[in-house]
Amino acid sequence: MRVATGIHFILYVRDQDAARDFYERVLDAPPRLHAPGMTEFEVAPGTVLGLMPERGIARLLDLGAAETPGGGIRGEVYLITPSPEACHRRALAAGARELSAMAPRDWGHRAAYSLDPDGYVLAFAEPMAGAARPGCTFLRRLAVAAVIAVVNLASVGVGFWAWRLAGVSDQLAVQFPVALTVGTLGVTAWLCGGARLHGLAPGRDQAVALALALPVGAILFVGAHRVATGYLTSFGNLAALWAVQAVENALALGLAADRAKREHRDTRRSSV
Repeated sequence: MRVATGIHFILYVRDQDAARDFYERVLDAPPRLHAPGMTEFEVAPGTVLGLMPERGIARLLDLGAAETPGGGIRGEVYLITPSPEACHRRALAAGARELSAMAPRDWGHRAAYSLDPDGYVLAFAEPMAGAARPGCTFLRRLAVAAVIAVVNLASVGVGFWAWRLAGVSDQLAVQFPVALTVGTLGVTAWLCGGARLHGLAPGRDQAVALALALPVGAILFVGAHRVATGYLTSFGNLAALWAVQAVENALALGLAADRAKREHRDTRRSSV
């Protein structure tokens, strides 16, 4: 049993004509109704976006001065569309203020956020490729894990050559801190800066990819070691590699999560 046959989202606006012009540009379509007191856009079958002047709703509901709509964020319109980037660009061109650029979100969408002239949050989104197909998600995570494993191995190599150049007897005293620094920065840069390429949202997706990097790194290390030395490797070497990977990737995941939290906090502050 359906609860409703149609949904109307009504936004209370300061200037009905200005709001109509703004949403006409954003939606790239004229309103189906524009009359004193109400403007309506049909955004999907049975779904209507309505614009009502603040004074109209205050008069209709007999609101007191303290209850009249106004100030701060006024609500959110979340639209799933095949062209979220184009909608977001039109919103910014029409006068919206960007809150968060297009990016993968941990609920499986790519979404961009802006604030319209009347204080409403606009979100334009699309499902990420493979979000509904676990096999594709796993392959994407596996590809990210391979990149992370290569970064881990490269950091170990950089640490080794740093020890050789230092000319000291204690290998771990040089190799481990150098590898840790290089690897942590490299993995963090890939998690944060490469988000548009790998499409993994902060949180569980990235954590799974980092965990997969351990067996992938072992396979790559054994293969490289076999080519370089003629034999596979020892368990001690693998254990040392996993220790370096675990620390690097845990630190990188923490740094990436901290950056995501700071960006979210800054977004909320800028929207108030």
